[in-house]
Amino acid sequence: MGNTKDTLPPPVSPASPPTDPLIPLTPPKPNETNSLPTSGPVHLPEDSPVFPTFGSHPPGVHGEKGEGAVDAFSDTIESINQEFKTYLPNLIEGAKLTLNTPLSQYFQAIHSLHSSSKASLYSYGISYVGRKKYGEMELYPMFYGEMDNATNLKAICVHKPNKALKLRSDIQTQKSEFSVVQLMAEYMGTDFSFCSTLVNPCLYPASGVLALQYLQRVTQNLSLGVEFTYQKESSQQGAGISGFVGYKQPGWQTFAKLSFGSWSLGYLRKVTENINLVGEYEKTPFDDSGVVTMGYSWHIPKVDFKIYSSINSQWTVSSIVEKRLQPLPVSLALSTSLNQKSNQIKLGVGITIG
Repeated sequence: MGNTKDTLPPPVSPASPPTDPLIPLTPPKPNETNSLPTSGPVHLPEDSPVFPTFGSHPPGVHGEKGEGAVDAFSDTIESINQEFKTYLPNLIEGAKLTLNTPLSQYFQAIHSLHSSSKASLYSYGISYVGRKKYGEMELYPMFYGEMDNATNLKAICVHKPNKALKLRSDIQTQKSEFSVVQLMAEYMGTDFSFCSTLVNPCLYPASGVLALQYLQRVTQNLSLGVEFTYQKESSQQGAGISGFVGYKQPGWQTFAKLSFGSWSLGYLRKVTENINLVGEYEKTPFDDSGVVTMGYSWHIPKVDFKIYSSINSQWTVSSIVEKRLQPLPVSLALSTSLNQKSNQIKLGVGITIG
């Protein structure tokens, strides 16, 4: 459902993940401003099929663990950040209907109709999963293509040539022009990981975004990392560097990411097998106070029911409930978000068939 991002299939959850700002391929117009990121790679919205989060690896990917051996290293800075997000509500805006139709063992068609206050869109997508298997839920290569009624295109390709190297490309077009081109490469060593991301590269005029991440396991529980980001546009350029600390213990984990003018902290607690608590604090150069978010997730396997709820320091309360309507191949999701200060409420409903 909406908060699962590491398997394919099933594709497309009713819940639409929050979209991050996309950097334009062409230089901004003179009357427009284009803020340079201080750190961190650019993220693409992934409301298409659920491709594995870049940097995530199911247990056992690097081989079986022998007696007394240390767990295989399978973390990246990005995957740790995204793991915390999966326990927070992934809200729906408006109404969304998704129909998944298997075409064969490897192909699947996805019909999606999404109606909101902003626009109503129909999209059709095709996904393909190859035969190369590295783990129980890791099959490569993966391809996905999608077109909506506004003729916007989205294409995603993920491939893993070997156990250590993973490659990914994302392309989006809007109004017959490239809006996003993102290329990613990840190398997973025995006790370290390295990721590189290139966004909207252009040779003339020279522009684009380059993000490099390195994470090193110091002990079985402690990891230290560094991230470097460089962006160049036609009239401006900027760079940023940040440090990362991650610490894990059975039942809980925490991380801290620090850079000039911004930082983020996270804490995740596994109360029981099906109940998780999460807390986050994020501060950017554009926000003096930052945002504190606290949430929980609760999964009841017997009735195939999930709930995700959160509240933040901006007095926004959000929640989404997801229910599989057995024995029918239908999933229902209901979400709501209420801001106490502005008295604004947002409701959403999603239905997935197949």
